[in-house]
Amino acid sequence: MGKGVKKILAITVILLIILGAGIMLLSRKPEDKMRVPEGYHEKITLHADVTMNIIFVGFDENIVQTKTFMEQFPDSYRPTDAGRSWPFGQMFFEYISFNVSYRFYFADDVFAESLFAYANDIAEWGEPTEYLKNYDTESGQNRLDEGEDIQYVNVTAVERWINENRAGYGLKFKDPEYILFLLDSYTKAYMPTDTYHYWKFYEDYSGGEATTNLRAWGGNYNFLWLDVGAAPSYFYEDSAETDPPIWHYDENSWDDFNTHGY
Repeated sequence: MGKGVKKILAITVILLIILGAGIMLLSRKPEDKMRVPEGYHEKITLHADVTMNIIFVGFDENIVQTKTFMEQFPDSYRPTDAGRSWPFGQMFFEYISFNVSYRFYFADDVFAESLFAYANDIAEWGEPTEYLKNYDTESGQNRLDEGEDIQYVNVTAVERWINENRAGYGLKFKDPEYILFLLDSYTKAYMPTDTYHYWKFYEDYSGGEATTNLRAWGGNYNFLWLDVGAAPSYFYEDSAETDPPIWHYDENSWDDFNTHGY
């Protein structure tokens, strides 16, 4: 038998072995394809205590009902990992359970003034989105004249400012505590109330256009923020309906604001 024929036969045998192994694997039941380690099905959950600090910036204390807010917040949270369930059926694993407690603070007016003064200083002016033009007309706000621009504020610059300055106002907490800043830039006119503003993210990591119509931001440090005085926007849903700006409320509807819970 020539060397060439032997080589072809060897390759053929190898291919048949691979093909046979594949057929065997495909014909087996999913639960037989992988040996399940002993104890794998046991649900092991670790528990961790987490404190969430809610800081109101620019709010009047008399309109905030912390008890009502608490009724909207969960006291525990279990992130679910569904990826580990395959191929053993729909077995959702919960590795950790967070026991969440909340504390409420009202930032000093000086902090609010300094924060929004910085935001106004770095704001750029640009054309409003088509959504905002329509909202302005349909809602009766009528703040936008023909060709009038609105403010766009760099979110990462403001995020950095908060991180660098919050300790001086007693607003830095020990890790792993987390912080949510609820900003009201509108009621006390910290930012212009005769127009609108958005928070803008310039550094789009995906290479696409910058995200210009943000109302909330965070994640580079241990805090997030939501500005209830920023213009509404449309991202999968209309935030004017699901997350109304602060000017949609008045003294007759503060209960609705608190119940919303943001």
